[in-house]
Amino acid sequence: MSRQVITAVRMEVQHVVEQTAKRLLPELDKEIIALSRRFGVQNLDSVRLDRACRVNAVKAGQLTRFKDLSRSDRLRMRIATVIALLRVGTARGVTSHPGLLFIDSLAAEELKAEPARNLIKELHKITQELPHLQVVFTTAHPEFVTDLLPDHQIITAEGEHLF
Repeated sequence: MSRQVITAVRMEVQHVVEQTAKRLLPELDKEIIALSRRFGVQNLDSVRLDRACRVNAVKAGQLTRFKDLSRSDRLRMRIATVIALLRVGTARGVTSHPGLLFIDSLAAEELKAEPARNLIKELHKITQELPHLQVVFTTAHPEFVTDLLPDHQIITAEGEHLF
C-alpha cells in the first residue's frame, strides 16, 4: 500500500472516532453525573470524560482533578463511570465488557447508608438490564444489602464470614 492510502485511511478513521466521541461522551457525562450524585458525591457541577477515560470533575465551581477528590468520591465516581460505560455502551451497541465486575469493600470508603444503598440498587439494576453481566461485591455492612437483594444472591449475612 502506498503511504498516501495509509494516511488517508488513518485520517478517515481518526475523523470517525472524533465524531463518535462527540456524540457518545456527553451522554456518558450525563449518566456519570446523575449516578455520582445518587451515590452521594456532593457539590458536583459537571463531569467530562475524555477519550482516555479520565474523569474531569467540577465541584462547587472548581475544576477538580480526579486524584484530588476524596477517596469516597473517587470510589463512587469510578463505579458510576463503569455503570455509565456499560449502560450507554450497550444502548449504542459499542460494549466490549467481559461480563464480570468485582468491587471489593463496598462502603469501606465512608459511604453513608443511603448513598451505599443507592449504589447497591444501581448495581442490581444494571445486572437486570444486562443479563450477561455478573457483579460480585463485598461489604462489611450487610445491613445495606439484606433487604435490597434476593436471598439467593447474598452469600453471607451479618455476623457470618465467607471464609
